[in-house]
Amino acid sequence: MNVLFDFPLAFAAFAALPILAAIYLLRNRFRDVYVSSLMLWTDQRRHRQGGLNWDRLQTPLLFVLELLTLLLLALAATGPLLRSKTEYRRLVIVLDDSFSMQAGTDTRVRDAAADALRRYLRTAAPFRATFLRAGVEPALLGQDLRTMAEASAALDGWQCLSPGADLDKAVAMAAAIGGAQSRILVITDRPFEGLEQESALEVWAMGQPLANAGFLTARRTLVDGRDRCLLTVGMFADQPKTLTLTVTSLDGAATVYENTIAVAPSEPFQVVFEPPSAMDLAAFIDEDALGVDNRAILLRPLDKPVRVAVDIGNAPLKETVLRALGAVAAVQLVTASPDVRITDGPLPASPDVRITDGPLPASPDEACWTLAIASDPNAVAFVGPFIADRTHPLTEGLELQGVIWSAGQHPRRGTPILSAGNTPLLEEQQGALRSRHFRLNLDADRSTLTQSANWPILFWNLIHWRQQSLEGLRQSTYRLGERVVFEPSPQCQQVILVRPDGSRQVFERPVGPMTFDADRPGRYQLLADGRGYEFAVNALSAEESDLRDCRTDMRMPADQAMHFWQEYRPWDGILLLAAIMLLTLHRYVVFSQTRGGAG
Repeated sequence: MNVLFDFPLAFAAFAALPILAAIYLLRNRFRDVYVSSLMLWTDQRRHRQGGLNWDRLQTPLLFVLELLTLLLLALAATGPLLRSKTEYRRLVIVLDDSFSMQAGTDTRVRDAAADALRRYLRTAAPFRATFLRAGVEPALLGQDLRTMAEASAALDGWQCLSPGADLDKAVAMAAAIGGAQSRILVITDRPFEGLEQESALEVWAMGQPLANAGFLTARRTLVDGRDRCLLTVGMFADQPKTLTLTVTSLDGAATVYENTIAVAPSEPFQVVFEPPSAMDLAAFIDEDALGVDNRAILLRPLDKPVRVAVDIGNAPLKETVLRALGAVAAVQLVTASPDVRITDGPLPASPDVRITDGPLPASPDEACWTLAIASDPNAVAFVGPFIADRTHPLTEGLELQGVIWSAGQHPRRGTPILSAGNTPLLEEQQGALRSRHFRLNLDADRSTLTQSANWPILFWNLIHWRQQSLEGLRQSTYRLGERVVFEPSPQCQQVILVRPDGSRQVFERPVGPMTFDADRPGRYQLLADGRGYEFAVNALSAEESDLRDCRTDMRMPADQAMHFWQEYRPWDGILLLAAIMLLTLHRYVVFSQTRGGAG
């Protein structure tokens, strides 16, 4: 009865059925009477055509047609749905891929969630599912999966190795993929509000609040030529705990450092020590609920000096430049085959553009960067305002307010980086291959730039930028989720990336800097034309190591499984078409009886 009142048109149509039956019940049965004339029977006939006389229901063809028509109209007004045998509503499953999903005492959260999901899919089969992995960026694991074999294969790609999970972005992507009629299931280890007010979103939180400790920082750098390690350990628990920190060689043959430390909750503990410089290291703390953050690899830091040649004839200017270069630790002064040449002479001639199918045979001079300091006896002093391209690496940290800059009126040769009005102060010109040429329009004798902090900052920016562009890796240790940048040589034909699990990825004839995703902890290797490079990736994240806000909250509507999966299609149009056909037949019967009576 509630369904009828939810559909008032259907209620009105069903109410017409007893009315129609009453019309046929209350009508009179006529018998044949032969009279000589109907003149005296006119008023009596009109009186007896209606009334409250009860009689047996008559079922002529017209009554059946009218009853069926009203019944079809009533059913059509209820909006009936016909279940499809081949189409099913899409379920988009968002899987939290952060490494905290690996936590657990007996069973990992990830494994328990995968088992529960398999059971759910088996119960509700047949299904149509799409899997999304929610990491820092969402990724598609499988689309329109309809069998358990396909679903299990998609779950195998759920490794839970991301440094975080952007569930809001993943749910938005799931809604775009699934459409308005789809349902979204989010599996995570923490409470997730998201768009929970939408009936199409369901959340399974399957985590447990557990005490955990983990590495938050693992660095190994060269400071003044000395190798130093920095380790930070965080404790995420209600009570302080004593941990044993052990640092060994990477193969475990030698112990370099060992200490028992008392770590207080929410107060990270730092350890700094000098390791043997020729040894790759691995650091460990005691095992607990989450194991991926209990180990860190510390490879030897990269020593990539930048060879700098100073070819300046002006002695005071040369001394000023050397003093600024002395503040940059990566500088190695040379006289031949430099990476950077600083001169007070002219810039190299504009390079010829060469097009070839193979790598270019670069000489040291072709790959060299040049900084030419151009002075002018007729220089004009500028006190600002100075226009700077703040997106350029050379302008980082420069504050020129209050600086007096004397510059000549030289013709423009490249792209301005710093300007005073229409006068370019620092220009860049692209050289052959990967070289860059800069012109510094400066009269040092009549400027205060060389006495300010901007002078060493400018050279530090130049040397640091050049160091990043040198062949090889930019650093030896990365955090999980960082982008690894590798600079191959111009002659490089092939680069092979070997991941910690032994899988390989081959890149043919790379051009320019290459980037890789540090998507799992461990030790990586790069092979480039017979040379080997190594880097390490560590799981370091305070948000993921803190398991205290994890919760278990599963809502599994088993009683709505059929409604959850099946695709329903309206078939009120079919009922309306049938009603129209019956009305047409009704009209034909009435017309036939009328013609027969007239005849």
